Amino acid sequence: MTEADDRPWERPGAVRRDCEPHRGDVLLLLGQLSYVLAFASCFGGIAAVAALPLAVVVSMLAARDLMEMRQRHMDPAGSESLHAARLWAAFAVAFSLVTGAAWAAAGLWLLVR
Repeated sequence: MTEADDRPWERPGAVRRDCEPHRGDVLLLLGQLSYVLAFASCFGGIAAVAALPLAVVVSMLAARDLMEMRQRHMDPAGSESLHAARLWAAFAVAFSLVTGAAWAAAGLWLLVR
């Protein structure tokens, strides 16, 4: 390999300068928001309607971004934020499903009663 063929971005741990910027901080914020909405669904079941799709979208986008980082198409600096965003979103999905089911059961119980 000659000096002209040297590609520093192909070295281990190197990142191309023209890769996409990461969205880790934005997705982390949205993941936390989905969890807050899921928690708010304890007090009113309608918040679960907003929390569940938001959490699913955050999880899907974070997984896509992590894949892009592994392929070196995206800046890997936000990988920790993306892992945390997926964790917040997973908790939000679980929490909103549980509270949504509880509110549905309570509503059904009131109808049958």
